[in-house]
Amino acid sequence: MPGTPERRAGLILYLQNLAKELGFTPGERDLPAQGPTHRVFVYIFGSWRKAQIAAGLTPNPRGWNGHRDVRLHLDEDTSHAA
Repeated sequence: MPGTPERRAGLILYLQNLAKELGFTPGERDLPAQGPTHRVFVYIFGSWRKAQIAAGLTPNPRGWNGHRDVRLHLDEDTSHAA
C-alpha cells in the first residue's frame, strides 16, 4: 500500500475537514487548487471512492465528480420582472 500511515492519516483528515466545510462528500472537482490533488488520493488509496470510504464518507455515485451545490432558483430572480 503506497504512502506512510502518517501520510494516509493526513489525507483522511484533509478529506474529512473538506467535507465538513462543504457540507457534502467532495468530488474531485471540489478539491481546492492549493491542496492535495485527486491523483494523490488515487495513488495512495487506489481510487477516489476508496479514499472517500477510508475517510468515513459516503462515496459519491459512480460517474459523479463533484459540484459546488449549484441550484437554480429562477423564481427568485426578480431583476427582469415587468
